[in-house]
Amino acid sequence: MTDSLNRKVGAALQFVQVLFYVVISLLYTPFMLKSLGTEEYSVYSVCTSTISYLSLLSMGFGSSYIRFYSKMKVENPEGISKLNFQYIMIFSFFGTLSLIVGLIMSQYSQLFFNETYSKEGIETARTLFFILAFNMAISFPASVFTSYISSQQKFIFLKLVNILRSVCSPLVSVLFLINGFGSIGIVISMICVSFMADIISVVYCVFWAGMKFQRSHLDKRLIREIAAFSFFIGINQIVNQLNFSSDKLVLSKVSTATQVSIYSLGSTINTYFEQIGNSIPSIFDTKINKIVSSDSLDEMQKNEELNSIFIKVGRIQFLLLGLIASGFVFFGQFFISLWVGSDYKDSFVVVCLIMLPMLIPLIQNTAVYIQRAKYLHKFRSVVYLSTAIMNVVISIFLAIYFGAIGSALGTTITIVLSNIIINFYYEKKVKLNIPQFWLEILKTLPGLLIPLTCGSLLLLFYKFNGWADFFGMIFAYSFIYCVSIYALSLNKYERNLIKSVFTPKRGNQNGK
Repeated sequence: MTDSLNRKVGAALQFVQVLFYVVISLLYTPFMLKSLGTEEYSVYSVCTSTISYLSLLSMGFGSSYIRFYSKMKVENPEGISKLNFQYIMIFSFFGTLSLIVGLIMSQYSQLFFNETYSKEGIETARTLFFILAFNMAISFPASVFTSYISSQQKFIFLKLVNILRSVCSPLVSVLFLINGFGSIGIVISMICVSFMADIISVVYCVFWAGMKFQRSHLDKRLIREIAAFSFFIGINQIVNQLNFSSDKLVLSKVSTATQVSIYSLGSTINTYFEQIGNSIPSIFDTKINKIVSSDSLDEMQKNEELNSIFIKVGRIQFLLLGLIASGFVFFGQFFISLWVGSDYKDSFVVVCLIMLPMLIPLIQNTAVYIQRAKYLHKFRSVVYLSTAIMNVVISIFLAIYFGAIGSALGTTITIVLSNIIINFYYEKKVKLNIPQFWLEILKTLPGLLIPLTCGSLLLLFYKFNGWADFFGMIFAYSFIYCVSIYALSLNKYERNLIKSVFTPKRGNQNGK
Protein backbone atom coordinates (compact mmCIF):
# COMPACT_ATOMS: atom_id res chain seq x y z
CA MET A 1 0.00 0.00 0.00
CA THR A 2 1.36 3.45 -0.95
CA ASP A 3 2.08 6.07 1.70
CA SER A 4 -0.64 8.29 0.23
CA LEU A 5 -3.27 5.55 0.42
CA ASN A 6 -2.08 4.59 3.89
CA ARG A 7 -2.59 8.20 5.01
CA LYS A 8 -6.10 8.32 3.51
CA VAL A 9 -7.16 5.02 5.06
CA GLY A 10 -5.48 6.04 8.31
CA ALA A 11 -7.43 9.31 8.33
CA ALA A 12 -10.68 7.42 7.72
CA LEU A 13 -9.89 4.99 10.53
CA GLN A 14 -9.02 7.93 12.78
CA PHE A 15 -12.54 9.25 12.30
CA VAL A 16 -13.93 5.79 12.96
CA GLN A 17 -11.90 5.66 16.18
CA VAL A 18 -13.14 9.08 17.27
CA LEU A 19 -16.72 8.10 16.34
CA PHE A 20 -16.49 4.93 18.44
CA TYR A 21 -14.89 6.84 21.30
CA VAL A 22 -17.47 9.63 21.26
CA VAL A 23 -20.52 7.38 20.92
CA ILE A 24 -19.38 4.95 23.61
CA SER A 25 -18.37 7.80 25.92
CA LEU A 26 -21.72 9.51 25.44
CA LEU A 27 -23.46 6.32 26.51
CA TYR A 28 -20.96 5.58 29.25
CA THR A 29 -20.61 8.99 30.95
CA PRO A 30 -24.17 9.27 32.42
CA PHE A 31 -23.81 5.74 33.84
CA MET A 32 -20.42 6.62 35.30
CA LEU A 33 -21.76 9.85 36.85
CA LYS A 34 -24.67 7.98 38.43
CA SER A 35 -22.39 5.19 39.68
CA LEU A 36 -19.73 7.46 41.17
CA GLY A 37 -21.73 10.44 42.42
CA THR A 38 -20.63 14.06 42.25
CA GLU A 39 -17.76 13.91 44.75
CA GLU A 40 -16.12 10.70 43.51
CA TYR A 41 -16.44 11.84 39.90
CA SER A 42 -14.76 15.08 40.94
CA VAL A 43 -11.97 13.17 42.71
CA TYR A 44 -11.50 10.89 39.68
CA SER A 45 -11.31 13.90 37.30
CA VAL A 46 -8.79 15.74 39.46
CA CYS A 47 -6.59 12.66 39.89
CA THR A 48 -6.48 11.72 36.21
CA SER A 49 -5.79 15.34 35.22
CA THR A 50 -3.10 15.80 37.87
CA ILE A 51 -1.30 12.52 37.17
CA SER A 52 -1.12 13.53 33.51
CA TYR A 53 1.39 16.18 34.60
CA LEU A 54 3.89 13.32 34.92
CA SER A 55 3.95 13.09 31.13
CA LEU A 56 5.80 16.41 31.28
CA LEU A 57 8.84 14.62 32.70
CA SER A 58 9.75 13.53 29.16
CA MET A 59 9.89 17.20 28.10
CA GLY A 60 8.70 16.40 24.58
CA PHE A 61 11.19 13.64 23.75
CA GLY A 62 8.41 11.46 22.34
CA SER A 63 7.30 14.07 19.81
CA SER A 64 10.86 14.39 18.53
CA TYR A 65 11.24 10.75 17.46
CA ILE A 66 9.76 11.10 13.97
CA ARG A 67 11.97 14.09 13.17
CA PHE A 68 15.20 12.34 14.20
CA TYR A 69 14.12 9.07 12.58
CA SER A 70 13.50 10.91 9.25
CA LYS A 71 16.84 12.68 9.56
CA MET A 72 18.68 9.45 10.43
CA LYS A 73 17.05 7.57 7.55
CA VAL A 74 18.50 10.11 5.08
CA GLU A 75 21.92 10.61 6.66
CA ASN A 76 22.71 7.27 8.35
CA PRO A 77 20.13 4.45 7.95
CA GLU A 78 22.35 2.01 9.89
CA GLY A 79 22.07 4.27 12.93
CA ILE A 80 18.28 3.83 13.32
CA SER A 81 18.66 0.71 15.50
CA LYS A 82 20.94 2.69 17.83
CA LEU A 83 18.42 5.54 17.87
CA ASN A 84 15.69 3.08 18.92
CA PHE A 85 17.85 1.76 21.76
CA GLN A 86 18.67 5.28 22.93
CA TYR A 87 14.98 6.20 23.07
CA ILE A 88 14.04 3.03 24.97
CA MET A 89 16.71 3.76 27.58
CA ILE A 90 15.66 7.40 27.92
CA PHE A 91 11.97 6.57 28.25
CA SER A 92 12.59 3.76 30.71
CA PHE A 93 14.33 6.35 32.87
CA PHE A 94 11.37 8.73 32.51
CA GLY A 95 9.00 5.88 33.38
CA THR A 96 10.90 5.10 36.58
CA LEU A 97 11.02 8.78 37.52
CA SER A 98 7.27 9.18 36.93
CA LEU A 99 6.57 6.17 39.15
CA ILE A 100 8.56 7.70 42.02
CA VAL A 101 6.85 11.09 41.67
CA GLY A 102 3.43 9.45 41.35
CA LEU A 103 3.92 7.47 44.55
CA ILE A 104 4.86 10.69 46.36
CA MET A 105 1.67 12.31 45.02
CA SER A 106 -0.28 9.35 46.37
CA GLN A 107 1.25 9.78 49.83
CA TYR A 108 0.27 13.48 49.95
CA SER A 109 -3.02 13.32 48.02
CA GLN A 110 -4.81 15.53 50.57
CA LEU A 111 -2.85 18.52 49.26
CA PHE A 112 -4.83 18.47 46.01
CA PHE A 113 -8.25 19.00 47.63
CA ASN A 114 -9.89 21.45 50.02
CA GLU A 115 -11.79 20.83 53.24
CA THR A 116 -15.14 20.30 51.46
CA TYR A 117 -14.01 16.81 50.37
CA SER A 118 -14.72 13.87 52.68
CA LYS A 119 -12.10 11.59 54.24
CA GLU A 120 -13.32 8.75 52.01
CA GLY A 121 -12.80 10.93 48.94
CA ILE A 122 -9.21 11.69 49.94
CA GLU A 123 -8.50 7.98 50.53
CA THR A 124 -9.92 7.16 47.11
CA ALA A 125 -7.61 9.81 45.61
CA ARG A 126 -4.64 8.20 47.35
CA THR A 127 -5.42 4.83 45.75
CA LEU A 128 -6.09 6.37 42.33
CA PHE A 129 -2.75 8.20 42.33
CA PHE A 130 -0.98 4.97 43.30
CA ILE A 131 -2.51 2.94 40.45
CA LEU A 132 -2.20 5.69 37.84
CA ALA A 133 1.50 6.13 38.67
CA PHE A 134 2.18 2.55 37.54
CA ASN A 135 0.17 3.12 34.35
CA MET A 136 2.23 6.20 33.56
CA ALA A 137 5.49 4.32 34.18
CA ILE A 138 4.51 1.65 31.64
CA SER A 139 3.24 4.14 29.04
CA PHE A 140 6.60 5.93 28.72
CA PRO A 141 8.68 3.13 27.10
CA ALA A 142 5.61 1.88 25.21
CA SER A 143 5.27 5.26 23.48
CA VAL A 144 8.54 4.63 21.59
CA PHE A 145 6.92 1.75 19.70
CA THR A 146 3.90 3.89 18.79
CA SER A 147 6.24 6.59 17.47
CA TYR A 148 8.08 4.00 15.36
CA ILE A 149 4.79 2.80 13.82
CA SER A 150 3.96 6.42 12.91
CA SER A 151 7.42 6.89 11.37
CA GLN A 152 6.73 3.89 9.12
CA GLN A 153 3.38 5.45 8.15
CA LYS A 154 1.60 2.29 9.26
CA PHE A 155 -1.44 4.35 10.13
CA ILE A 156 -3.94 1.57 9.47
CA PHE A 157 -2.48 -0.69 12.15
CA LEU A 158 -2.02 2.21 14.56
CA LYS A 159 -5.62 3.37 14.20
CA LEU A 160 -6.99 -0.18 14.54
CA VAL A 161 -5.15 -0.57 17.86
CA ASN A 162 -6.51 2.80 19.00
CA ILE A 163 -10.03 1.76 18.00
CA LEU A 164 -9.58 -1.39 20.10
CA ARG A 165 -8.46 0.75 23.03
CA SER A 166 -11.36 3.20 22.60
CA VAL A 167 -13.97 0.45 22.54
CA CYS A 168 -12.62 -1.90 25.20
CA SER A 169 -11.70 0.59 27.93
CA PRO A 170 -15.22 1.88 28.70
CA LEU A 171 -16.77 -1.56 28.22
CA VAL A 172 -14.44 -3.12 30.81
CA SER A 173 -15.02 -0.10 33.08
CA VAL A 174 -18.77 -0.77 33.02
CA LEU A 175 -18.16 -4.28 34.33
CA PHE A 176 -16.11 -2.90 37.22
CA LEU A 177 -18.73 -0.24 38.00
CA ILE A 178 -21.57 -2.77 37.96
CA ASN A 179 -19.65 -4.81 40.53
CA GLY A 180 -19.19 -1.78 42.78
CA PHE A 181 -15.49 -1.01 42.27
CA GLY A 182 -16.14 2.69 41.58
CA SER A 183 -13.41 4.95 40.22
CA ILE A 184 -10.71 2.49 41.27
CA GLY A 185 -12.26 -0.07 38.94
CA ILE A 186 -12.23 2.48 36.11
CA VAL A 187 -8.49 3.12 36.36
CA ILE A 188 -7.73 -0.61 36.71
CA SER A 189 -9.68 -1.31 33.51
CA MET A 190 -7.87 1.56 31.79
CA ILE A 191 -4.49 0.09 32.75
CA CYS A 192 -5.45 -3.42 31.60
CA VAL A 193 -6.64 -2.25 28.18
CA SER A 194 -3.64 0.07 27.70
CA PHE A 195 -1.22 -2.71 28.61
CA MET A 196 -2.89 -5.07 26.13
CA ALA A 197 -2.69 -2.43 23.36
CA ASP A 198 0.97 -1.73 24.20
CA ILE A 199 1.84 -5.44 23.97
CA ILE A 200 0.19 -5.64 20.53
CA SER A 201 2.22 -2.62 19.36
CA VAL A 202 5.49 -4.06 20.66
CA VAL A 203 4.91 -7.42 18.96
CA TYR A 204 3.97 -5.71 15.70
CA CYS A 205 7.07 -3.49 15.73
CA VAL A 206 9.53 -6.29 16.52
CA PHE A 207 8.12 -9.12 14.38
CA TRP A 208 6.36 -7.36 11.48
CA ALA A 209 7.62 -3.78 11.14
CA GLY A 210 11.30 -4.70 11.44
CA MET A 211 12.10 -2.50 14.43
CA LYS A 212 15.64 -3.29 15.59
CA PHE A 213 17.70 -2.30 18.60
CA GLN A 214 21.46 -2.10 18.76
CA ARG A 215 22.91 -1.86 22.22
CA SER A 216 25.21 1.14 22.53
CA HIS A 217 26.41 3.71 24.99
CA LEU A 218 24.30 6.82 25.21
CA ASP A 219 25.39 9.20 22.47
CA LYS A 220 25.81 12.44 24.40
CA ARG A 221 25.89 14.56 21.24
CA LEU A 222 22.66 12.98 19.98
CA ILE A 223 21.01 13.30 23.39
CA ARG A 224 21.93 16.98 23.56
CA GLU A 225 20.51 17.52 20.06
CA ILE A 226 17.29 15.68 20.91
CA ALA A 227 17.00 17.51 24.23
CA ALA A 228 17.49 20.92 22.60
CA PHE A 229 14.79 20.13 20.03
CA SER A 230 12.43 18.49 22.54
CA PHE A 231 12.66 21.10 25.27
CA PHE A 232 10.30 23.53 23.58
CA ILE A 233 7.89 20.74 22.59
CA GLY A 234 7.88 19.90 26.28
CA ILE A 235 6.90 23.49 26.99
CA ASN A 236 3.92 23.03 24.65
CA GLN A 237 2.90 20.02 26.72
CA ILE A 238 3.18 22.11 29.87
CA VAL A 239 0.95 24.69 28.20
CA ASN A 240 -1.72 22.08 27.42
CA GLN A 241 -1.67 20.92 31.03
CA LEU A 242 -1.88 24.45 32.39
CA ASN A 243 -4.71 25.41 30.04
CA PHE A 244 -6.94 22.37 30.44
CA SER A 245 -5.89 20.34 33.49
CA SER A 246 -4.94 23.06 35.96
CA ASP A 247 -8.50 24.45 35.97
CA LYS A 248 -9.78 21.28 37.65
CA LEU A 249 -7.04 21.45 40.25
CA VAL A 250 -7.74 25.15 40.87
CA LEU A 251 -11.45 24.46 41.30
CA SER A 252 -10.77 21.56 43.68
CA LYS A 253 -8.88 24.01 45.92
CA VAL A 254 -11.03 27.16 45.71
CA SER A 255 -14.51 25.86 44.84
CA THR A 256 -16.68 22.77 45.30
CA ALA A 257 -16.86 19.23 43.95
CA THR A 258 -19.96 20.24 41.98
CA GLN A 259 -18.04 22.96 40.11
CA VAL A 260 -15.20 20.53 39.39
CA SER A 261 -17.72 18.05 37.96
CA ILE A 262 -19.38 20.74 35.82
CA TYR A 263 -16.02 21.82 34.40
CA SER A 264 -14.84 18.22 33.93
CA LEU A 265 -17.94 17.34 31.93
CA GLY A 266 -17.48 20.39 29.70
CA SER A 267 -13.79 19.62 29.31
CA THR A 268 -14.64 16.04 28.31
CA ILE A 269 -16.88 17.25 25.48
CA ASN A 270 -14.16 19.64 24.34
CA THR A 271 -11.75 16.67 24.31
CA TYR A 272 -13.95 14.98 21.70
CA PHE A 273 -13.76 18.17 19.62
CA GLU A 274 -9.96 18.32 19.92
CA GLN A 275 -9.53 14.65 19.00
CA ILE A 276 -11.42 15.21 15.76
CA GLY A 277 -9.37 18.35 15.13
CA ASN A 278 -6.08 16.53 15.69
CA SER A 279 -6.96 13.48 13.59
CA ILE A 280 -5.98 14.74 10.13
CA PRO A 281 -2.85 16.90 10.76
CA SER A 282 -1.01 14.20 12.72
CA ILE A 283 -1.11 11.90 9.70
CA PHE A 284 0.98 14.42 7.70
CA ASP A 285 3.80 14.60 10.28
CA THR A 286 6.07 12.13 8.49
CA LYS A 287 5.38 13.66 5.04
CA ILE A 288 6.18 17.15 6.36
CA ASN A 289 9.48 15.96 7.83
CA LYS A 290 10.36 14.30 4.51
CA ILE A 291 9.75 17.54 2.62
CA VAL A 292 11.87 19.59 5.03
CA SER A 293 14.68 16.98 4.99
CA SER A 294 14.64 16.58 1.18
CA ASP A 295 17.79 17.38 -0.76
CA SER A 296 15.98 17.49 -4.12
CA LEU A 297 13.92 20.61 -3.30
CA ASP A 298 15.11 24.16 -2.79
CA GLU A 299 13.76 26.35 0.01
CA MET A 300 11.09 27.98 -2.15
CA GLN A 301 9.78 24.62 -3.40
CA LYS A 302 9.68 23.27 0.15
CA ASN A 303 7.68 26.29 1.34
CA GLU A 304 5.26 25.96 -1.58
CA GLU A 305 4.58 22.30 -0.78
CA LEU A 306 4.23 22.98 2.95
CA ASN A 307 1.85 25.89 2.32
CA SER A 308 -0.23 23.70 0.04
CA ILE A 309 -0.62 21.09 2.80
CA PHE A 310 -1.29 23.80 5.40
CA ILE A 311 -4.11 25.42 3.39
CA LYS A 312 -5.71 22.21 2.10
CA VAL A 313 -5.85 20.60 5.54
CA GLY A 314 -6.91 23.89 7.15
CA ARG A 315 -9.96 24.27 4.89
CA ILE A 316 -11.06 20.69 5.45
CA GLN A 317 -10.55 21.10 9.20
CA PHE A 318 -12.58 24.32 9.25
CA LEU A 319 -15.53 22.83 7.40
CA LEU A 320 -15.55 19.68 9.54
CA LEU A 321 -15.08 21.42 12.88
CA GLY A 322 -17.47 24.19 11.84
CA LEU A 323 -20.27 21.62 11.60
CA ILE A 324 -19.53 20.32 15.09
CA ALA A 325 -19.03 23.71 16.74
CA SER A 326 -22.10 25.34 15.19
CA GLY A 327 -24.21 22.26 15.89
CA PHE A 328 -23.20 22.33 19.54
CA VAL A 329 -23.99 26.04 19.86
CA PHE A 330 -27.50 25.43 18.53
CA PHE A 331 -28.32 22.13 20.20
CA GLY A 332 -25.72 21.64 22.95
CA GLN A 333 -27.70 23.02 25.88
CA PHE A 334 -30.64 20.74 25.14
CA PHE A 335 -28.28 17.81 24.64
CA ILE A 336 -26.58 18.25 28.03
CA SER A 337 -29.95 18.42 29.80
CA LEU A 338 -31.02 15.17 28.14
CA TRP A 339 -27.63 13.53 28.60
CA VAL A 340 -26.74 14.15 32.26
CA GLY A 341 -29.53 16.37 33.61
CA SER A 342 -30.14 20.05 34.24
CA ASP A 343 -27.74 20.08 37.22
CA TYR A 344 -24.91 20.26 34.67
CA LYS A 345 -26.44 22.96 32.45
CA ASP A 346 -23.45 25.28 33.08
CA SER A 347 -21.26 22.72 31.28
CA PHE A 348 -22.76 24.08 28.03
CA VAL A 349 -21.25 27.51 28.72
CA VAL A 350 -17.92 25.89 29.66
CA VAL A 351 -17.80 23.99 26.36
CA CYS A 352 -18.65 27.06 24.26
CA LEU A 353 -16.05 29.20 26.03
CA ILE A 354 -13.31 26.65 25.29
CA MET A 355 -14.46 25.15 21.99
CA LEU A 356 -15.03 28.28 19.93
CA PRO A 357 -11.59 29.91 20.45
CA MET A 358 -9.95 26.47 20.05
CA LEU A 359 -11.30 26.38 16.49
CA ILE A 360 -8.44 28.63 15.32
CA PRO A 361 -5.45 26.60 16.59
CA LEU A 362 -7.14 23.35 15.54
CA ILE A 363 -7.60 24.36 11.89
CA GLN A 364 -3.96 25.52 11.89
CA ASN A 365 -2.63 22.38 13.56
CA THR A 366 -0.56 21.41 10.52
CA ALA A 367 1.59 24.48 11.21
CA VAL A 368 2.70 22.92 14.49
CA TYR A 369 4.26 19.98 12.62
CA ILE A 370 5.77 22.30 10.00
CA GLN A 371 7.53 24.51 12.53
CA ARG A 372 8.81 21.48 14.43
CA ALA A 373 10.25 20.03 11.24
CA LYS A 374 11.90 23.40 10.55
CA TYR A 375 13.18 23.62 14.12
CA LEU A 376 11.21 26.87 14.60
CA HIS A 377 8.95 25.82 17.46
CA LYS A 378 10.75 27.71 20.25
CA PHE A 379 8.92 31.02 19.93
CA ARG A 380 5.48 29.40 19.90
CA SER A 381 6.38 27.46 23.03
CA VAL A 382 7.48 30.59 24.88
CA VAL A 383 4.34 32.52 23.87
CA TYR A 384 2.02 29.70 24.85
CA LEU A 385 3.81 29.16 28.15
CA SER A 386 3.50 32.87 29.02
CA THR A 387 -0.22 32.96 28.23
CA ALA A 388 -0.81 29.62 30.01
CA ILE A 389 0.72 31.01 33.22
CA MET A 390 -1.50 34.06 32.73
CA ASN A 391 -4.44 31.67 32.33
CA VAL A 392 -3.76 30.02 35.71
CA VAL A 393 -3.54 33.39 37.48
CA ILE A 394 -6.71 34.73 35.83
CA SER A 395 -8.57 31.45 36.40
CA ILE A 396 -7.82 31.43 40.14
CA PHE A 397 -9.54 34.79 40.62
CA LEU A 398 -12.41 34.04 38.22
CA ALA A 399 -12.97 30.57 39.71
CA ILE A 400 -13.42 32.01 43.20
CA TYR A 401 -16.34 34.17 42.05
CA PHE A 402 -17.75 32.33 39.03
CA GLY A 403 -16.73 28.68 39.55
CA ALA A 404 -16.38 26.49 36.45
CA ILE A 405 -17.50 29.22 34.05
CA GLY A 406 -14.85 31.56 35.47
CA SER A 407 -12.10 29.00 34.88
CA ALA A 408 -13.26 28.48 31.30
CA LEU A 409 -13.36 32.23 30.67
CA GLY A 410 -9.72 32.56 31.77
CA THR A 411 -8.80 29.89 29.20
CA THR A 412 -10.77 31.70 26.48
CA ILE A 413 -8.95 35.00 27.02
CA THR A 414 -5.48 33.47 26.82
CA ILE A 415 -6.22 31.21 23.82
CA VAL A 416 -7.38 34.22 21.78
CA LEU A 417 -4.38 36.33 22.82
CA SER A 418 -1.79 33.64 22.07
CA ASN A 419 -3.19 32.83 18.64
CA ILE A 420 -3.15 36.46 17.51
CA ILE A 421 0.59 36.55 18.29
CA ILE A 422 1.29 33.13 16.77
CA ASN A 423 -0.32 33.98 13.42
CA PHE A 424 2.14 36.84 12.98
CA TYR A 425 4.99 34.43 13.77
CA TYR A 426 3.75 31.84 11.26
CA GLU A 427 3.83 34.52 8.57
CA LYS A 428 7.19 36.14 9.39
CA LYS A 429 9.39 33.24 10.49
CA VAL A 430 7.81 29.92 9.49
CA LYS A 431 7.08 31.34 6.01
CA LEU A 432 3.46 30.22 5.97
CA ASN A 433 1.16 32.32 3.82
CA ILE A 434 -1.27 33.38 6.56
CA PRO A 435 -3.17 35.99 4.47
CA GLN A 436 -3.76 33.33 1.78
CA PHE A 437 -4.80 30.82 4.46
CA TRP A 438 -7.49 33.13 5.88
CA LEU A 439 -8.58 34.15 2.38
CA GLU A 440 -9.18 30.47 1.58
CA ILE A 441 -11.12 30.09 4.84
CA LEU A 442 -13.25 33.14 3.97
CA LYS A 443 -14.11 31.57 0.61
CA THR A 444 -16.00 28.82 2.51
CA LEU A 445 -18.34 31.30 4.26
CA PRO A 446 -21.09 31.43 1.57
CA GLY A 447 -21.90 27.80 2.28
CA LEU A 448 -22.25 28.52 6.00
CA LEU A 449 -24.98 31.18 5.67
CA ILE A 450 -27.87 28.80 4.97
CA PRO A 451 -27.17 26.28 7.81
CA LEU A 452 -26.42 29.06 10.33
CA THR A 453 -29.69 30.79 9.44
CA CYS A 454 -31.65 27.53 9.74
CA GLY A 455 -29.97 26.69 13.06
CA SER A 456 -30.80 30.12 14.47
CA LEU A 457 -34.45 29.81 13.43
CA LEU A 458 -34.72 26.36 15.02
CA LEU A 459 -33.18 27.65 18.24
CA LEU A 460 -35.59 30.58 18.39
CA PHE A 461 -38.88 28.96 17.38
CA TYR A 462 -38.67 25.19 17.87
CA LYS A 463 -39.38 23.58 21.24
CA PHE A 464 -37.42 20.37 21.81
CA ASN A 465 -39.23 17.61 23.69
CA GLY A 466 -36.91 14.57 23.78
CA TRP A 467 -34.21 12.46 22.15
CA ALA A 468 -36.28 11.92 18.99
CA ASP A 469 -36.51 15.67 18.43
CA PHE A 470 -32.81 16.10 19.18
CA PHE A 471 -31.62 13.43 16.71
CA GLY A 472 -34.12 14.64 14.11
CA MET A 473 -32.81 18.20 14.31
CA ILE A 474 -29.18 17.05 14.29
CA PHE A 475 -29.79 14.99 11.16
CA ALA A 476 -31.67 17.83 9.44
CA TYR A 477 -29.03 20.42 10.35
CA SER A 478 -26.15 18.16 9.27
CA PHE A 479 -27.87 17.42 5.95
CA ILE A 480 -28.48 21.12 5.24
CA TYR A 481 -24.91 21.95 6.27
CA CYS A 482 -23.31 19.29 4.04
CA VAL A 483 -25.44 20.11 0.97
CA SER A 484 -24.85 23.85 1.36
CA ILE A 485 -21.11 23.41 1.88
CA TYR A 486 -20.78 21.06 -1.11
CA ALA A 487 -22.69 23.45 -3.38
CA LEU A 488 -21.25 26.78 -2.23
CA SER A 489 -17.95 26.26 -0.39
CA LEU A 490 -15.93 23.34 -1.77
CA ASN A 491 -13.30 23.84 -4.46
CA LYS A 492 -12.52 21.38 -7.26
CA TYR A 493 -9.86 19.52 -5.25
CA GLU A 494 -12.23 18.99 -2.30
CA ARG A 495 -15.09 17.82 -4.51
CA ASN A 496 -12.78 15.33 -6.23
CA LEU A 497 -11.60 14.15 -2.84
CA ILE A 498 -15.17 13.37 -1.82
CA LYS A 499 -15.92 11.70 -5.17
CA SER A 500 -12.81 9.51 -4.83
CA VAL A 501 -14.14 8.15 -1.54
CA PHE A 502 -17.42 7.02 -3.08
CA THR A 503 -16.19 6.14 -6.57
CA PRO A 504 -13.98 3.02 -6.76
CA LYS A 505 -11.06 3.15 -9.15
CA ARG A 506 -11.44 0.99 -12.25
CA GLY A 507 -8.59 -0.72 -13.95
CA ASN A 508 -7.61 0.21 -17.49
CA GLN A 509 -9.69 -1.43 -20.12
CA ASN A 510 -8.28 -2.83 -23.39
CA GLY A 511 -4.82 -2.13 -22.13
CA LYS A 512 -5.38 1.62 -22.11
